Parts: sequence; structure tokens; C-alpha cells
Amino acid sequence: MKNLDLQLALAQDQARPSVNLSATAGLSGLGGSYGDDLEVLRDLDARFWQGRPSLEVPLGQSPADQSLAKRRLEKEQ
Repeated sequence: MKNLDLQLALAQDQARPSVNLSATAGLSGLGGSYGDDLEVLRDLDARFWQGRPSLEVPLGQSPADQSLAKRRLEKEQ
């Protein structure tokens, strides 16, 4: 029974919407020549930061919903 409960909990979790956050940081050389690029990088003048959230909401009958229904039936039996 404990294994079925764990599988049911996992299926419920996978059927929920998911929220993700990705982040990027870096340096970019912006000078007119190779020497200028190195100077910009050395001085950390060309730093950049990016962040992006994303939300995934399943619409309709998703594979996760089908798995959840299957696990519920297995637990009832």
C-alpha cells in the first residue's frame, strides 16, 4: 500500500502546474578591437544579467492527468 500511496502522490504532483526560473550572468566584450575587448572584460564593464520565469499549465487531458487517474484506480482496487 505504501508504494501505491507514493505513486499516487507523485502523479498528483506531476499533474500540477509548474513554475520555473532560469537565470544567466556573463560578460561581453564591446570594444572596437581585441585590446579594447580585453580591457572591457578585465574591468568588468560589460556584465549582464538575465532572469526569466515560466509557468506551465496543462490544458485538457495531459499524460500526467491520465497517470493520476490510473493511480487512483489502482489504489481503489
